[in-house]
Amino acid sequence: MEPGTPVPVSTVAERIWADRSNTTNLVNRLVTRGLIERRSGPDAASATAAPARSR
Repeated sequence: MEPGTPVPVSTVAERIWADRSNTTNLVNRLVTRGLIERRSGPDAASATAAPARSR
């Protein structure tokens, strides 16, 4: 994972050895706080976490 590069939530879960549902909840909290943004993946069931843009 490179800084600033979007990463699928499933990849984050694998890298931190966590369940995907727990990682999704964590990502959702980070999105709510404006720390990352969620981008749609190529299919509706996937999502990618990316760093939030500077304000």
